[in-house]
Amino acid sequence: MIGLGRLPARLVRGSRLLEAALVLAATRVVLRASPRRLTASLLRRASVAHSHGSFGPGQPACDVAADVDRVAPLVPGSTCLGRALTGWFMLRRRGVASVVRVGAHRADSGVRMHAWLEVGGAALL
Repeated sequence: MIGLGRLPARLVRGSRLLEAALVLAATRVVLRASPRRLTASLLRRASVAHSHGSFGPGQPACDVAADVDRVAPLVPGSTCLGRALTGWFMLRRRGVASVVRVGAHRADSGVRMHAWLEVGGAALL
């Protein structure tokens, strides 16, 4: 089996972009179709930092974040929560510790919410 280190950089980037698009689309379906308790369970899991893997926002984390941001406009209905969960899933597969954060504040039009992904305390998505 060929390791990713031996593949041309364009091929590795292309496969990461495809992965980001597929995971983002699947995340959108799961968020819309699953019961709220299942979504809440997923968010609880993604909002806790695990003690394995690297903790700084190194190159793999930045590459994944850039690729998720690049494909997000191409996936209809993608949201900040979907992007954050996609990045979390992709980084988890690569052994990089990350945390999904969700915040809310009151606005004139009601409650506004936002989600983002953090690696080593730095916001990436």
